Amino acid sequence: MQDNGGMKPTAIDALLVCADADASTAAALHARLAAAGITPWCAARDLVPGDTWDRAIPDAIARARLLVVLVGPSWPAPGGGDGDWYAHEQVALAIDHARDRDPPTRVVPIWLDGVPRRRLPYGLRRLVAIEAAASDLDAMADGIQRALAAMTGQTPPPRRRDPIALDPIALRGRLAELFPSRDAAAMLLDDAGFTVTRFDLGGAPINRWYKALAEVRKHPDGLGRLIAAAKRHGYTL
Repeated sequence: MQDNGGMKPTAIDALLVCADADASTAAALHARLAAAGITPWCAARDLVPGDTWDRAIPDAIARARLLVVLVGPSWPAPGGGDGDWYAHEQVALAIDHARDRDPPTRVVPIWLDGVPRRRLPYGLRRLVAIEAAASDLDAMADGIQRALAAMTGQTPPPRRRDPIALDPIALRGRLAELFPSRDAAAMLLDDAGFTVTRFDLGGAPINRWYKALAEVRKHPDGLGRLIAAAKRHGYTL
């Protein structure tokens, strides 16, 4: 990496930063971005034997248009403070860029599966983030493309019309939170165009929505109808 035969170093569109626990998600996102024509970089994929990591990573950051920090729910360690974040060199460098560089490098956090905001250091907490399930590579790539477009003064591409990349656990948890009672669940399903009498709406809210989603997913446009109905009531799933 340090010696490229005198050629100009390749510009990086999105440098992916993560803790070890989220390395597999970063690797999958790397492939997804490359397939979309975006030049990604992450240490796990792009460092090669013989590279000096404490030189190669800052060099890559200096060439990156965007620093993307993947933040999973399993890290930092429970009870830890900002020091846990800085224990990971790449994340420390990204926070440094977000807080202290002039002009600052654009840093985009990705909250994977709903990370509690209170555990974030100020340098990341103040930034608008992408929120996505760890399996939702399309939502992550969509947000990154929008951030890159904004940096070049281009009109960002429209947000995906179908935001249903929520995994089933996150989705039914959100529905149980917003529509916890049997009557509220029946109202939403009815508004989405479903025959409520076909649904078993008994039991605890989380179990109620587990059963309801199983029925909704049998329809090709079922989730889209449910999300549209929730939006009519002022909620985003």
